[in-house]
Amino acid sequence: MIEKKQNHISSPDMSKLKVVVIDARTRIYVPLDEDPEVARARYWSHRDVKN
Repeated sequence: MIEKKQNHISSPDMSKLKVVVIDARTRIYVPLDEDPEVARARYWSHRDVKN
């Protein structure tokens, strides 16, 4: 009989992340040492490529 592999998904440690507000509906989480403006610019640059 074949046993199913257990899916183990661990949540990220939120104490090591900070919230960056993109707009009213969008928030991303970045490491504490990352600049929020750089993260916001990177988010928008990736969104422009996808569209």
